[in-house]
Amino acid sequence: MSLVYKWDILKKVTHEKEGESTERKEARADLTKVLDFVQSSKGLDAYFKNRESHQSSQVIEFEYLWTIFSTGTEVIALTFMEEKQVMIRIFRIDRYYGTKKINTLPCYPLDSHKKDTSSTGLEDLKVKYTTRGERFKDLCQAKPGVKQMFHYDGQGLIVETISNGKKALTYLTAPLGGEDLWLGEEEIYISPIKEMRYDISEEKKFLLAPPRVLGWSSSHNHWCQFRVDEVKEAKKAKEAIFDKELQLELKVKNMITALVTQHNSQEGGKGVQNPDLIEGKGRGLVIMLHGRSTSK
Repeated sequence: MSLVYKWDILKKVTHEKEGESTERKEARADLTKVLDFVQSSKGLDAYFKNRESHQSSQVIEFEYLWTIFSTGTEVIALTFMEEKQVMIRIFRIDRYYGTKKINTLPCYPLDSHKKDTSSTGLEDLKVKYTTRGERFKDLCQAKPGVKQMFHYDGQGLIVETISNGKKALTYLTAPLGGEDLWLGEEEIYISPIKEMRYDISEEKKFLLAPPRVLGWSSSHNHWCQFRVDEVKEAKKAKEAIFDKELQLELKVKNMITALVTQHNSQEGGKGVQNPDLIEGKGRGLVIMLHGRSTSK
């Protein structure tokens, strides 16, 4: 398998170089014999007969899928709501007949990605997915409090367990608008980046990060999965409501603003921390407002 996967490189190695030693020449001759034997062997003769034309057209037959995948190959796959992700893992490809465009397979090698009318080139794609991975990490590690609130206008996905133990997928087709999305502190989503088995760089880990993130939709009261690219910073509309529409004396508003500001400053370790007398129940800010409602 490795011989076929590295075929072009090995063919170049067989070319003699001027002034090299006799031993090196003999080694090249031996390699040439091995490659000739492989090329003419039963089962591969048909593959090599069409190899150049198929490579030029970027197509592959099912029987020869193994020639484009190797151990540790980075692949592009559709994993979540038609979002592509770069991964290092095994995928099942159902049998097909004839040839298929490599980049139309359920997953295909990252290096086989070619620029066409509907996609970007390989390097631009890597930059795009690396940037998305960095955003994914930031969302997963958002600090507790208001910094976990985000704005989302898009489709979400709920995974529910039904009676027979199988997973049921529920798509939230209605836009999840407004400041109703809470993210962060979900170790299950950031741990794959930290614990990757392969010895790869931090930048490569971001490239392999998923296109989805787990969040709590307060409007639906449910944990959902959301597209990383569609998660935006929370809007500031509620500040205008507080300043202009909430009917309170100015001194009361100033007191509330001071309390909230002081509470938020504790996230960075400044100020006196509110006691957490009952685990998980403290370090909050509760304000009770009373009076006749003026809402219509």
